[in-house]
Amino acid sequence: MNIDHTKLLEDEALKDCKIYGDVLSSHLRNDYATVIGITGAMGTGKSTLGIWTSYCINPFEFEIAKNCVVAPESEEFIKQFESLSRYSGLLGDESAWYAYNRTFMKSFQIYLMQYLKTSRKHHNKAIILCMTSVHKFDKDLRTGDTMFNWIHLLDRGIGVVFQSTRNFFSNDGFRIRENERLFEEWKGRKKDNQIDLAALVEFLEQKASNFIDIIRFPDLPPEWKKEYLGLTINAQKAYKEHRDKMHLESHVREERRYESLCRLSKWLYEGDEKAPARTFEEIGEKIGIAPSTILRWHDEAERLETQEERKV
Repeated sequence: MNIDHTKLLEDEALKDCKIYGDVLSSHLRNDYATVIGITGAMGTGKSTLGIWTSYCINPFEFEIAKNCVVAPESEEFIKQFESLSRYSGLLGDESAWYAYNRTFMKSFQIYLMQYLKTSRKHHNKAIILCMTSVHKFDKDLRTGDTMFNWIHLLDRGIGVVFQSTRNFFSNDGFRIRENERLFEEWKGRKKDNQIDLAALVEFLEQKASNFIDIIRFPDLPPEWKKEYLGLTINAQKAYKEHRDKMHLESHVREERRYESLCRLSKWLYEGDEKAPARTFEEIGEKIGIAPSTILRWHDEAERLETQEERKV
């Protein structure tokens, strides 16, 4: 896809992203593991900023398919991450996927943290993660030891950058609790309880001790939008196929469990040389299940045995 990088990087609307990309690139060249967290409400542009951030770290080697993963699976994400050239960034975008599966990112983050702590292959590369809320990041990321910056989007095209305090005494590296208290106090003093964007930015600049800067960003080029939409559609199809497979496997497991209960009930009722026969009432009283249910399971076991005899 032909993109004039020189012209794009000179666009005044991309100025903040370009400066931030240079900061991250410098951080990577000092051999740091760099994780960036981006949060915000639906429609504020988390994916857009994530793509621009990855692009501005290493513009001339950036490709949507190479530097972006929608709804990352652990092993595939790490494999793609390791294949990147040095001083590059990989976007792991949960936001477009959140409505489909609300639990996958938790196990992914655990896997990611284990990887970052045990592998040396992540040096000189950045991981950018988009989530709906900072509280959805694993606590090991939120302490600030691994996550370099947290960017929260206030509105479409504008976000605030927070720096980790690197306070090894604290488990709240981004001072979330402190800033939450300050925000509630400040909000409570406003008579109409209405907060405009300019006032919010002013509050953050003055009161949030780990405030770094405001970052503004433009919309994506149409070609990138189209390509990224394709990634999202493919990820949705893959998830639906995975979901259907899991449902089928769950149904098969449940059927086998039911058949086992039926055979057990029949065996308990009829007995053998090692165990005496029992009545349905005795079995039900022993295991806390209604005798009628035991009877139904017994009859089902006989039906299954008849089926198997016919097959033979």
